[in-house]
Amino acid sequence: MNDSRLRSIGIAPAIALCCATVIQPAAAFTLDSCALMKQADVQAVFSPRTFDQGTAGPPQPGTAKLAAVATCTYTAQSSNPRDTLSVMLMTRRSPDGVKNVTIEAMKAGVVQLKGTPVDVPGLGDGAYWASMGTEAFPSYQLNVRVGERYWLALSTGGFKGDPQRTIQALTSLAKTVLPRL
Repeated sequence: MNDSRLRSIGIAPAIALCCATVIQPAAAFTLDSCALMKQADVQAVFSPRTFDQGTAGPPQPGTAKLAAVATCTYTAQSSNPRDTLSVMLMTRRSPDGVKNVTIEAMKAGVVQLKGTPVDVPGLGDGAYWASMGTEAFPSYQLNVRVGERYWLALSTGGFKGDPQRTIQALTSLAKTVLPRL
């Protein structure tokens, strides 16, 4: 193969990668919830449980009209399946120029699902938690609005401990995650 052909084979992928890097953020924006909430963060607040490495849900890339959404779930197994605990972070980012869902609208949705939103002061631009599970399978969710474009939902599933301790743990996680946005 001649020298110029080798150069063109090497240059074409570099040009394509460069263009994709420049064009991609304008066309789609993705989030990485597992980079925002790490295994060590979850273990620190739910100690002495040991959590897995985390599983990222399929991301929904954002577009000019659709919000980018990503999830990450950490699970702590137990010898008794009823004591298994999952902790999830769902991150949502509205498109440029589009305001996020309001706290009031989100609380109204919780009420429609027969939940009771409880304000949590000092997080983001507004936050509340609600119990969304059942007595047999408790689930607590902490929702935090950040600016006009970000929404975080931190939740637990399966934890039968004290609800206030769970909300404190989720609040601690939120305080760790928020600076990483």
